[in-house]
Amino acid sequence: MNPATGSGERNAATESSVVWRTLLVKGGNMINVQVKVVHEHVIYIVCEPRYGLKNGKRTFSILKGALLIRNTERDTDANKYYMVFNGGIYDALRSQGKHVPASITAENAIIVALQSSVHWGVRQTWALNKRSPPEEIAAYAGRIGGVATRLRRVRDGDKVAAGEKAAKATKLTDRRGRMNPSSRSPILWSANHRLDARVRTTRRIRPKIEVRNWDLVALADMAWVMKREFEDEVLQALRWWQDGRTVTTARARSLAARFADVARRMRTLSLAPYSRRGFPRIADDLDDVVVALREGAYAEAEAVLHKCRRAFLMMDARRKIEEMDTTASCVRKQKVAVGEADLANLEADLAAAEAMLYEGGKALDHDFKNPVIEPKVIPKLKEARTAARHPDGYQPKAVHKAIDAARLPL
Repeated sequence: MNPATGSGERNAATESSVVWRTLLVKGGNMINVQVKVVHEHVIYIVCEPRYGLKNGKRTFSILKGALLIRNTERDTDANKYYMVFNGGIYDALRSQGKHVPASITAENAIIVALQSSVHWGVRQTWALNKRSPPEEIAAYAGRIGGVATRLRRVRDGDKVAAGEKAAKATKLTDRRGRMNPSSRSPILWSANHRLDARVRTTRRIRPKIEVRNWDLVALADMAWVMKREFEDEVLQALRWWQDGRTVTTARARSLAARFADVARRMRTLSLAPYSRRGFPRIADDLDDVVVALREGAYAEAEAVLHKCRRAFLMMDARRKIEEMDTTASCVRKQKVAVGEADLANLEADLAAAEAMLYEGGKALDHDFKNPVIEPKVIPKLKEARTAARHPDGYQPKAVHKAIDAARLPL
């Protein structure tokens, strides 16, 4: 089965491909929704939107083409719920796909470092007393306070609890204001146990995450195969004009029927970002091609087909920028050191992405109704280049933000 279309044949879509599922999503919302199955009980593609859902005081929506992926951990009520990735396949890959196994390894390395500080703190609580030099007490407070700070903005329950305990243990005085270092020892041991619990959790969920990773990669690949097949239909049709052959009435009728079917199949796709902008707009253009062919306006049909061809090239550029965005996100989140070779690779990628957006010296969308390349995409790619070569060094947040913004209009 092709989960992008939910059908047995790679480019066909049937009504039976859509199923109903009742799923728990964030905020405790139990929704009954039409989906296509990627991996039963694990990953679904949303076929119809859901609006007005609540997550605490916030309202959110689930959009058509979003991915619902079952969390490997549990919410505060001990229920496993489905995470919502409205941005679609690339957002899912960024959040917990390609780099999740590596990020778990990085997280465990951080926990080991935090536990080293906690163990050191425990030993200090045995040695420190009211006669200890102020600099030793300050060193203890600084290092244990650093543990608390590092765990201040985490979401996992065990890490949250460990951070709270480290914050409590930072001061060596008890509730009466008396110097009592030994009273901090059990608090720090408890923090260490919570960090151990987090490591055990990541060991348990890692195999599941890696399986989901392969599901997502396979889904992205299948969607891209479909894109290539749709694109080939356009390229093959353009040969009738490029080879100087005459488009007969019979041939025009045949081409019109084929493109009506291609447009229909494009509209069956429910996978963001493909189903948000690229495919729907190309399908609309193909409707115009069908009308032009049936009315004998063959030159007009050729011109619109060239627009479709360039729209497919824009999808290629978006994929390139999505890959860059994944790398920039990883660098930002994992605080990866960026060397000169990395900067050179980034600049080469930025230049390649920009080149992909032009043909014959013109932006691919120069005659589109709402061109986005020069007004919205190119400036963001330039921002990323500037932030990467900032006088104060590589700026991970600014680079990621710029690349992230460059992909969205395409």
